[in-house]
This record gives sequence, structure tokens and C-alpha cells, in this order.
Amino acid sequence: MNILSAVISTVLSLVIAAIVGFFLLIALNGFYGKAGDYAIYTYIAWVLIGSLIIGAISFFGTGFLIKRSFNTALSVIIPIIVSVVLAVGGHFVGIIVAAIVAQEMWKK
Repeated sequence: MNILSAVISTVLSLVIAAIVGFFLLIALNGFYGKAGDYAIYTYIAWVLIGSLIIGAISFFGTGFLIKRSFNTALSVIIPIIVSVVLAVGGHFVGIIVAAIVAQEMWKK
């Protein structure tokens, strides 16, 4: 069950990242060349690392809840919901970081 929870959370995190990535493209309107490229690279690195962390949180969260004698279905669903909420917040922070990178590269 732990692996199932981790895989579902990681896939959902990557789907959310693709959707939120469109907001990054809107935020990068007007940046081109190096500034836009490095911002997108930063966001991709942020998403990959964040998605792995989200999967790990879900994996260990499921194991923790199963050890506490929770219902098996709830032990899988609760960490997935928590990880999706964390993924949305983390990806929006990634957009802000990528926009800051683009702004700093634009100044140079």
C-alpha cells in the first residue's frame, strides 16, 4: 500500500506541476532568451525534486497510519490528499522562485 500511495501522489504532483506550469508561462510573458530558459529549467528542477519529496511523504505517511491501526483505505487516501495540497503550494512557490530567477537573469 505504501508504494501505491507514493506512486499515486507522485503522478498527481507531476500532473499538478504541468497545470501550474502554464501559470509560469504567463508569469514569464516578456522574458525571452536566457532569462526565460533558466527560469523554466529552475521550475523543472523544482518540480522533479518536489515530486520525489511528495512521494516520500506519502509513502512514509501511509506506513505511519497503517502502524497506528487506521483503516487501510484511509491510510492511503489521507496521505494522498495531504500530499496533493502540499504539491499545489510547493509548485506555486516554484513559480515564484522561477520568476525571481528570470528577473535576476534579465538584469544581467
